[in-house]
Amino acid sequence: MKYNLERAKSGTTSRVKAEQASVASVEATGPHEVTIRLTRPDSPLVLTLADRSGMMVSPTAVEAKGADFAFNPVGTGPFEFVRYLPGDRLELKRFDGYWQAGKPYLDSMTMRFMTDSQTGNNALLAGETDFRTRIEAADIDALRATSGIEASTSPSLYTWICYFNTAKAPFSARRRRGSRGPTTSMAPTNCWSTPASTARRYGA
Repeated sequence: MKYNLERAKSGTTSRVKAEQASVASVEATGPHEVTIRLTRPDSPLVLTLADRSGMMVSPTAVEAKGADFAFNPVGTGPFEFVRYLPGDRLELKRFDGYWQAGKPYLDSMTMRFMTDSQTGNNALLAGETDFRTRIEAADIDALRATSGIEASTSPSLYTWICYFNTAKAPFSARRRRGSRGPTTSMAPTNCWSTPASTARRYGA
């Protein structure tokens, strides 16, 4: 854990350094314990460490792969990494050494990246894919009405976020940001929290 937290805080490729700005040091104080010392009180840190900056990876694998580690991940899950083609697909295969006997049920899995919603729907309907996430709200009813397709929605904490660069015009001007005081601000219309949606093909 010490290795990973320090890597997140000061690693040359880290994108989460700002999330650990309050961390002064990390000390291994036991076989399964670390002590994190802060420069200031930081109540959100526990939640922060439950996300990206607290994720653990194998120090041995990081040191062995170096700059290529991102394309050669190592983990303890039910699937083993095969290859990753940016913008196209991620291929995984069953990990025979998985700790839970009899799992996973699948021999392999391929995740395809489709930025166009209609392309994703067409692939599902044509039987090219078996499962799809993040369905557009406007498409849910049509998919539900299609024989052989099961579409569902559920509550989600997933949130779309849009940031303003307040160091540059036009948002460097306070009036452009719609702010009237320290406790009020304008929320862009293209930022929202949305239910998770999925669809899967189960018939021939």
